[in-house]
Amino acid sequence: ALSSHLPMAVLVTMKNGNLVANMLVGVALLRRRYSVTQVLSVAAVTLGLITTALAARAPKAAGAVAATAGRAVRHGGRHPTAGASSVGPSLSLEYTDMAVGFACLALALLSRALTGALQERSFREHGRASVSEVLFCRNALGLPCFLTRASRVTHH
Repeated sequence: ALSSHLPMAVLVTMKNGNLVANMLVGVALLRRRYSVTQVLSVAAVTLGLITTALAARAPKAAGAVAATAGRAVRHGGRHPTAGASSVGPSLSLEYTDMAVGFACLALALLSRALTGALQERSFREHGRASVSEVLFCRNALGLPCFLTRASRVTHH
């Protein structure tokens, strides 16, 4: 997701938008029932996150218009890509890359919610574990995934 063309505001917003994922997993796996107030609260926070992401994207678009005008002046009053298709292969690849990044973030949110639900269920059945034991298990289970992407992680 960090290698995608998603704006940083969207990355941060999605990374912190785990309320919906936790609620969905709670209903599906833990058979929880949420009050109308809780559902409306999650909806309000989610709407705020979406609004923040969209607002962060608006100034970038205005800057892009100014940059395009600057390029047109440098190229004798015409846009450097005049006559080219408005949706070229690079734009299509960028949208594909953004979709993959968005999917990675959504899967990360879902896996984090699933991990929390499974941890809660195991605590209920087997009793509480020590904090160091829980941290060791979470990190040990994620280590193989991390090692397969170590070169890309160090790049960031």
